[in-house]
Amino acid sequence: LVFAMDCTGSMGSYIDSATKNIRSIVEEIVISEKSDVKLALVEYRDHPPQDQTFVTRVHDFTASVKEMKGWLEQCSAQGGGDAPEAVADAMHDVLQLSWRNEATKICILISDAPPHGFEVFPVLRSRH
Repeated sequence: LVFAMDCTGSMGSYIDSATKNIRSIVEEIVISEKSDVKLALVEYRDHPPQDQTFVTRVHDFTASVKEMKGWLEQCSAQGGGDAPEAVADAMHDVLQLSWRNEATKICILISDAPPHGFEVFPVLRSRH
């Protein structure tokens, strides 16, 4: 189970509730259900010059709920600049994670902005 989360400045008022909800989901699935779930987190922001921190920050799979919670505690909302964000970069990194061959692959995307590229495809933008 992967969470890909927008960590740009516009998420400032949402990031605490987003990380809290992720923790609840993780606890419910892993602890309550005693499932064999591996957890990963991909944080993303934007491309330079809008953001000078990172485009993506990848935390590969772990079975440790404690480790996942530690990653979530480090999440902060900053940077960005323009409305579209580096969603495609995040999805690329999600695909590069160390997925188990037999695993059901699930990614939950948490964002408040569209990906870069909609400005080139007006039809897609109208559907956002």
